[in-house]
Amino acid sequence: MLVTAAASSAGLAAIQVSNLLGARTIATTRSPAKAETLREVGATAVVHPGTRSLAGTIHEVSGGRGVSAAFDSIGGNSLDAYAGHLAKQAVVVALGVLSDQAPSIPMAEMCRAEALFRPFSLFNYMARAEDRLEGISFVQQAVAKGLRPKIDSVFEFADLIAAYRQLESNRSAGKIVVKA
Repeated sequence: MLVTAAASSAGLAAIQVSNLLGARTIATTRSPAKAETLREVGATAVVHPGTRSLAGTIHEVSGGRGVSAAFDSIGGNSLDAYAGHLAKQAVVVALGVLSDQAPSIPMAEMCRAEALFRPFSLFNYMARAEDRLEGISFVQQAVAKGLRPKIDSVFEFADLIAAYRQLESNRSAGKIVVKA
């Protein structure tokens, strides 16, 4: 499992869920300072500027097979960096668009891998009762097995501007909580 922008709260949860499912995870981050946090939550390998290449890491961790799944919250052209390293019938789950650009899909590489690009919106799943119940059950089971959100920092409501600055700084890893 490849997790882009892995130090985000969604990325950290994706690593934990992948581990609960028995998958090895490759986490990406722009910040070398966040690498240890990613390892602490269970990333098998961490790629950031100044480390080995993403392609080399995928090859090493997957034994040359490529990644079977990717959790991509960046969007833009981030898929270009790993599309050529997808395993056969891989699934790319797109959640969010941290980039200023809509996702671009490298069709040739996706076709070679027979890969599926799956945009995710919580609203789609919340609209269907059976999906909602299945999601609740899955989360309850994951929590029972040890899934825990990573809290980066907690602010009082009066310090809302400071909380926003922390979020904007890109120094956080995990949730920024504001207490009412």
